[in-house]
Amino acid sequence: MNRPHLEVADIVRAQGDQFIANNRSWIHWVHQKVLRAIAHCRTAVLGGHLHQCPSCGHRAIVFHSCLRTGLGGRRLTIKPGALLR
Repeated sequence: MNRPHLEVADIVRAQGDQFIANNRSWIHWVHQKVLRAIAHCRTAVLGGHLHQCPSCGHRAIVFHSCLRTGLGGRRLTIKPGALLR
């Protein structure tokens, strides 16, 4: 599956700081924490690993997602089907 051209994380990276600055009167620290996690998702900030195709040998860096680490940076374990509830 190909990734879409534009993702929510791209918008948060581009406008998140300005959004927070313009909405300080009501935005809570938890909102800021979530925005930071979204901005860092699938970037070098969370680390990654090198993936190599067993067929052709093509190599690509695959960055970890915020789902893998959770918002606090700890490894998050999700039980099968938990996201479907």
